[in-house]
Amino acid sequence: MPQHPGRLGSAGAALALAISGLTALAGATPAHAADRNGVCETGEFCYYYNSDHAGSVSDFTSSVADYGTDQPGCYDFKTSGLAGYGQCIKNNAASVWNRSSDKVQVFYNSDYGGAVQEIAAGAKVNLSSALKNQNASHRFVSGTPVPSSAPSYYVSNQDTAWANAKGCAMGNADEAQAGTQTRIVVLDFGRLNHDADGVWRLSYFSGTDRTPASAGALAVAMGKGYDSCVGADTSSLLRIGLGTNNSSGTISSAAGKVMAQAALDADAGLAAFPQATVWGANDFEAWGADSTAHAKARSWVDGYNSVAGARPLVNYGSADGCPSSSIPTDGSCNAGLNAYTIWYVSTQGAARPLPEIYTPTGTQAKQWKYLSLYSVVNKGFKLTFPGVMSQAGACAQSGGCPGTDNSPSSSWSQLDDQVDSDSRTATNPGNPTNIYWQ
Repeated sequence: MPQHPGRLGSAGAALALAISGLTALAGATPAHAADRNGVCETGEFCYYYNSDHAGSVSDFTSSVADYGTDQPGCYDFKTSGLAGYGQCIKNNAASVWNRSSDKVQVFYNSDYGGAVQEIAAGAKVNLSSALKNQNASHRFVSGTPVPSSAPSYYVSNQDTAWANAKGCAMGNADEAQAGTQTRIVVLDFGRLNHDADGVWRLSYFSGTDRTPASAGALAVAMGKGYDSCVGADTSSLLRIGLGTNNSSGTISSAAGKVMAQAALDADAGLAAFPQATVWGANDFEAWGADSTAHAKARSWVDGYNSVAGARPLVNYGSADGCPSSSIPTDGSCNAGLNAYTIWYVSTQGAARPLPEIYTPTGTQAKQWKYLSLYSVVNKGFKLTFPGVMSQAGACAQSGGCPGTDNSPSSSWSQLDDQVDSDSRTATNPGNPTNIYWQ
């Protein structure tokens, strides 16, 4: 569902500093070799205390979201005997030299926010007037481009011609684009109800309830359109998620089974169209704050997984209330969905996470990084992400939603930066998707 600013985890300054230092220096695994020793060496990005590359140097091989402000914990200038030695670098640098092979962005605010100056690979420049002695974070931007995005939709009506045309447009785009694309599109049909007449119906977003089989027919129409129009590109793939949510309606094992069967049946309808497949999808969020919310969400996933041959399932929800600077405990995050439940509905059986990364501050990306660390520490494996969701499209259609309007590329980059900042969670997310109103 469209998300508005709510209970998002926030970092305490001391804790953020400690973790930022650890992940930048110990966890990160960029393709840079030199150590932080106050000498600007090949592969490094370097701050200088004075303009024109004079004074003490602070050298880096990875992105840092928060430099800290006090010794002994801050990032400081390392070259002894020169002006600035030992001082914290935050809001204290005047020039830079980028000796890495990547572009580097310098930001006015911590967490990669505010005014930004891009430093090309090899560039040796003074910081701009907006950033001189106003530097609070920096980010390496690798040469790997952000994967192209695909549209997702909040579905309001049963229009198979519309779905077929949207699929065809994506097929045409992929044929025209170099390389293999693996896209994911979520068709969100709203809540699922088991009505008094014994029929399961999805609410759609127009108030006209329809069966999961009808939803599947839309997915099949979209898949056929894609496969028929992708042309000479015989390797790209479109994954179409049959989406519902846990905001209301029937949230149970039986409901999970119904959606698993609908995804299976729809996927069978694409047997002759091999470049399109149908998955399950659920927007698991902290909608309900009662004591049964956790158990209901896990039961839904258990029901889904109990169907033989169940298609992959994406959780395209958020991690409201989860910490953004430390590993959560089982019961942390919020009363609606705790960390254990978010992990469960994102990893068990066919499930995997397709997280909402809506906030330009990067907080949501950090929450998922620490949920991945939670999985590493407590379960023995990191999270992998078949994609990432933005709602910039729906925001633009409805007059804007400041604070939750990340572009698809920003959503992807934030998550990629965060999980790559620790070697235990490093992974490349799949293509982003941008949800719109139909």
